[in-house]
Amino acid sequence: MTKETIKNIRVGLDEKIQLLMIYLEEGVYKQQFTILVVLQLTMARMWMGKLLGEMGTDNPYPNSTNPENNIVDAATDKGAPGVPSVPLWEIEEVKRHRKDLEELIVQWRAFFNEEYEVQSTPVKFLCVEKVLGYLMEAKMLLGLELEEMGRTEGKFIIKEQ
Repeated sequence: MTKETIKNIRVGLDEKIQLLMIYLEEGVYKQQFTILVVLQLTMARMWMGKLLGEMGTDNPYPNSTNPENNIVDAATDKGAPGVPSVPLWEIEEVKRHRKDLEELIVQWRAFFNEEYEVQSTPVKFLCVEKVLGYLMEAKMLLGLELEEMGRTEGKFIIKEQ
């Protein structure tokens, strides 16, 4: 996976995070799971940044460890959230986010396998592993959100196995 691909994924995740934050600000969410999804996606995005550093990208936050000044460097690889494509936080929207994450998980699993096969540096391998874990957890939490929506709002039927 190239640095440019990782940066593009970070932009896409940032857009998703910003969109979810709009939902939070609008008070649409009723469950704690969605807040955790934002946290997991943010953690995945941060580990991607760490991976970029391990791949030789310059530190975009040179002032972050300098107590001699009061400068805070702006976040990198930022996206624009856009406008929600459906009414705020409907079931279809949750499922769309889960599908997007599933596609990203497949991509990161392949990258994880590549890093494992080439016996990557321990830190690079850890970064890829962390990103994969956070993406998987975010998808699982959206599943809990779906289940809770069905239970509290009665908008769909939970099919028993």
